[in-house]
Amino acid sequence: MSLLSLRKYQEHQLNIGFWLLTIAIFIGLIVPTLIREGMFMDGQQYACVAKNLANGKGSFWFPILSDTWWKAGSANFMEHPPLVYGLQSILFKLFDNSIYSERIYSFLTAIFHFLLITKIWKTIYKSKKYAWYPVLILLSMPVVSWSFQNNIMENTMSVFTLTAILFLLKSLTQKKYIYIFSAAAGLSVFFAFLSKGAPALFPFGAGIIYLLIFRQKNLKQFITSQIIFFLIPITIFFILLSFPVPAESLLFYLKERLLYRISNEPTVGNRLFIILNLIQQLAIPLLIVLLLLIFRKIHINQIEKRYVIFFTLIGLSASLPLLLTSVQRSFYLTPSLPFFAIALGILSKNAIMDLTQRIKQKRIITITGAILLCLSITLSVVSIGKYSRDKDMILDVKAMGEIISSNSTICISDDIYNEWNLQMYLIRYNDISVKPGCTDEPYLLVRKTPKQDIPVEFERTKLNLLNYELFKKSLHKKQSRY
Repeated sequence: MSLLSLRKYQEHQLNIGFWLLTIAIFIGLIVPTLIREGMFMDGQQYACVAKNLANGKGSFWFPILSDTWWKAGSANFMEHPPLVYGLQSILFKLFDNSIYSERIYSFLTAIFHFLLITKIWKTIYKSKKYAWYPVLILLSMPVVSWSFQNNIMENTMSVFTLTAILFLLKSLTQKKYIYIFSAAAGLSVFFAFLSKGAPALFPFGAGIIYLLIFRQKNLKQFITSQIIFFLIPITIFFILLSFPVPAESLLFYLKERLLYRISNEPTVGNRLFIILNLIQQLAIPLLIVLLLLIFRKIHINQIEKRYVIFFTLIGLSASLPLLLTSVQRSFYLTPSLPFFAIALGILSKNAIMDLTQRIKQKRIITITGAILLCLSITLSVVSIGKYSRDKDMILDVKAMGEIISSNSTICISDDIYNEWNLQMYLIRYNDISVKPGCTDEPYLLVRKTPKQDIPVEFERTKLNLLNYELFKKSLHKKQSRY
């Protein structure tokens, strides 16, 4: 074997080794928690809506969460556009309402993230070498793995915005199929909007950012491709508005939910929350790059510098607009973080390349990656049937499902009505809806402590719950239990 062939073989082995390490970290961070029972309320909520849609409850444009949901004058769940529920309902149909339906869906969105980052990297470098590096950077941001563990809506939106930027980049850098790529980018933006709404529109600025940084020579071609890019989603949107059902759904979301939420439902007291959280998410990768700057000279050419600026500005365009509203949560940053990861990956890629090539025993990386991958898979398998959160609550919900028939409504005391996780688990596991402070349903659920007055027509069931007490209406009951 020649020296050149040996070097190529070693580089190939090294690349495989680091991909194994990256995949092992990816699985280890996400799957063991994702596969366990228990999930953040928002993710459970979306799963409930998708499950109902799969079972014929509600429709694509007018989905349903529960039999008692009522908000902004509608019994339908109109908090977001409906594409995520529609896509996720496919998994519920395939897996027959299994609790793993939403988990498989969320895991698939994670896989698509890493495939798309790899595709973008290849578009820049014409090679997949070191494409594992921006993926690893992304995994170092805490909210990323948390989002994939919890079936957050931003996961799907981010898949489509990454796809939009990939196709847009292809339309701006390649000589063939320019207008087809522009149309595909526009279609991706529309799907992103149909997943999460207005926050998904940030790719519209990417073409202008690219023009300012790279200064396209063929301005006429650029303008034409941008017109196509903008016209595709706008045209589809207005076509939908010409049909009564989608028009009613989309306009309700825009007027009654989006604008109302921005004005009247703040989630933070300080709008700078999102900036502080962005700094927190980027702290680890920025520290890595800083250390590389200290111990290794970072050589970067002019094109790479421009790409660093390009992706950084896209990341900022996806995150800074959140400053305009007090409706902020850390996971709202999820769609912006892949672009910061790509920017930091390009910035420090040559330093990482220099470090990895200095590794003498390259096979050690492959062996270590393989061992860690086996450990991650093993940890995931042994996590099946375990709980990541709300164990007692879920056990109580499962026990209630043994005596309360599905598609029922129960009364619930006012003090636990705002325990949204409880409500979502009741719907997700048993199709049980709740009504606060009522006495007109067959069952009443209250917390064990503190003791409270129970309406005279209810008597305690024999069900031994951990944190709650379930009462059943009895026509013969004549006095209060307490």
